[in-house]
Amino acid sequence: MLGIAYAWVESFRWRALEMQRREFITVIGGAAVVSWPVVVTTAQEIGKTYHIAYLGSGSPVTSGRYAEGFVDALHGLGFDEGKNTIIIYRWAEGKFDRLPALASELIRDRPDVIVGLGGALVASAIKSATSTLPAVILTDDPVAEGLVASLARPEGNLTGVSVLQEKAELKRMQLLKDTLPRAVRIAILRNPSRPNGAAQLDAAKKAASSLGLEVTTWDASSADQLGRLLSTVSAASVDAVLTLTDPMLSVERERIVLFAAENRLPGFYFWREFVEAGGLMSYGPNLIYMHRLMASYVARILKGAKPSDLPIEQPTAFELVINIKTARSLGLAIPPGVLAIADEVIE
Repeated sequence: MLGIAYAWVESFRWRALEMQRREFITVIGGAAVVSWPVVVTTAQEIGKTYHIAYLGSGSPVTSGRYAEGFVDALHGLGFDEGKNTIIIYRWAEGKFDRLPALASELIRDRPDVIVGLGGALVASAIKSATSTLPAVILTDDPVAEGLVASLARPEGNLTGVSVLQEKAELKRMQLLKDTLPRAVRIAILRNPSRPNGAAQLDAAKKAASSLGLEVTTWDASSADQLGRLLSTVSAASVDAVLTLTDPMLSVERERIVLFAAENRLPGFYFWREFVEAGGLMSYGPNLIYMHRLMASYVARILKGAKPSDLPIEQPTAFELVINIKTARSLGLAIPPGVLAIADEVIE
């Protein structure tokens, strides 16, 4: 399609040039002087190759399908990887101390825009690496994390999508209580070193308190700490575990889900990927949809928009995903009222 469009534009351009050539040619001393017009495009330039840098905290295995959704959305917007668009990927593979070096490596190639997936750690690495190159990020609360001035007017070179997990905690806690009406004490698994982690925990505790639930906190700041934690905590002392959103915990989701299964502990999560791995239930935004939002922002920037003029997007809908097979293995009957509002039920 690009070749056809190019040929049509060239044909139109040549006819216009020929008409103007005939009008403006003057003969001076037998020599022809030609006035050639300048052709300017206002959208993406014909023949231009766009360069996008993509930085992820996970790996192609854990996060590859989101990158695929991002690329697919770009294709629908006229930016085709391998044709008029080149995307350079870098993955931290859960080793978050690598993020600053990876961000700096990507910035050295001077891409047209850089995309960051993996919360505040990725966004902060990008922000530290450049204050000028446009960046589109996916993070929790970029204002509280000190990344942008406001959601409506980000200023600077960063824009993107905000997860705003705290707003979903009351609903997620209510779903836990509706599913486990006899639950009294729950564990909240979190990464205490996550930027804005204190606000996350505070929101979850307030939601639990409003429903009469007692809370114990399980903290792990790294994969090694998580392994030690899960080998020492008393799962029998709680009725369920609720995992807060965090890149490290997402990378380690299979270990977390396996722990819950081995201890017959109902697990409630933010991302559907935990449920696909065998967790009981999740309530949160759809990551593929959010990547499509990010792609739309990248396309607008490639067409000339400034990040500072693009308000931070927020998810407009959250999805409830339930794993019925896991419920049966735990001897749980999901209440009809909860099943009725589920967006997807995994058998």
